[in-house]
Amino acid sequence: MKFHPLISVPVAALILATTTYPILAAEDATQTVRSANTTLQEFLDRQQIPPAILKNSQGIAIIPNVIQAGFVLGAKRGEGIMLVRNQDGSWSNPAIITLTGGSFGLQAGAKSSDIVLAFQDAESIRKVYNSDFRLGGDVSGTAGPEDSQAVFPTDSTGNIYSYVKGEGLFGGVALSGVRVDYEEDETGNLYGQEKVSAQQVFTGSVTPPPIVESLRKTLGGATASR
Repeated sequence: MKFHPLISVPVAALILATTTYPILAAEDATQTVRSANTTLQEFLDRQQIPPAILKNSQGIAIIPNVIQAGFVLGAKRGEGIMLVRNQDGSWSNPAIITLTGGSFGLQAGAKSSDIVLAFQDAESIRKVYNSDFRLGGDVSGTAGPEDSQAVFPTDSTGNIYSYVKGEGLFGGVALSGVRVDYEEDETGNLYGQEKVSAQQVFTGSVTPPPIVESLRKTLGGATASR
């Protein structure tokens, strides 16, 4: 058999790419969870989320490093995670979500912020993983219940409380028209599968990586002790 180096090189490159990509994709998904856990811990350490909100939440979304750029009408995008409350009061495995679109209003330059959304009803959560959900209204970072501001979906169903930690002058943030979507491909990367449905994640039908346990401990400890 003759050896054809010009043929074997691209084949080897293809094999390397197909074996390396899943590893990198899994690491990216794991890093999303790790960043979300760090963000949540920072909010809890500063007592920015009122205990009653955490205790009554049916779901929580944590989106670190949401980027806003541009002048007058800013684009934004962030990737984070979402967990839902189980019937026994514990927290589910996380699903990966994205926050995109909408307008930041009259704000110049490029900034980033960490956002936590506390869902007070199950219907709003269902809309997220059915990709049928948009946020409306002006959302401000809060340090306590007296500063909290409810956000309503465009169909006025359900309550969501938002807490924002930003850089520099990044205070109130207009989230009107912002879309929150469930990402089945990225969630699949987290659990080592091609695609994973939200139902599989939230019912515990997939085996989570070790980093998920740290996240659940952070959230579970906060809701149990407050």
